[in-house]
Amino acid sequence: MCAPLLAANPDVVMVGRQLVVTPVGHIMSGILLDRRSTKGVFVVLPFQRELFGLYGLDAYRPYDEVFSPDGLHWNVGDPAARSAFVAIAQEILLPWQRRMTTIKAVFEHIEAHFRSRHGNSMGIRPAAYRAHLSAIMGDFDTTRKILQGPDSLVIYYDEVISYREYLNRAAPGLGDHIAECGNALPQADREAFARFSHARELDSVRRFKVEKYWQPTPFPFEDAS
Repeated sequence: MCAPLLAANPDVVMVGRQLVVTPVGHIMSGILLDRRSTKGVFVVLPFQRELFGLYGLDAYRPYDEVFSPDGLHWNVGDPAARSAFVAIAQEILLPWQRRMTTIKAVFEHIEAHFRSRHGNSMGIRPAAYRAHLSAIMGDFDTTRKILQGPDSLVIYYDEVISYREYLNRAAPGLGDHIAECGNALPQADREAFARFSHARELDSVRRFKVEKYWQPTPFPFEDAS
């Protein structure tokens, strides 16, 4: 079913049930073909996975689900569905996924989504999520403001902790220092945050089996330091 797409797009590879845009950087962007309980039936879930992210569990975004011409699910045995999937992936999904391979693009997309859905009421997860991506992009002043608020909570294994505590566990005092210094964060703390973020990314790359397609690069906050 995916053979025509792979033949026409040399920058796309099949990893398990995922079409992945290469090279993979900080963002793993692609299309998950998620099987259902009925044989030969699947759903199409475009995703952008932040490999350095807070949780390491973001495989897709449900609001980006792509419906088949006949409804929710796609059927491998239906020639019309196969043709429609190839056309949609080639003309719409893959061009979009190629644009969504940078941290900045993903950040702006997610921020716009939550603003359109919730206004300024971002909920528990988005506050920490926004704080984390702001720090990654070098905007430690925004992270500082969020760290000083009450709602930047993170699910850490079986605990709910503050994002400040999450950073403190990554490197002693890191969260406290960002909350105090913002963009004036000392170089030693930036280097500690870099080591932690690169280690998280490498763990994710290995877990998702894309190491041979991965091109490690500095994070934006490293370039700005």
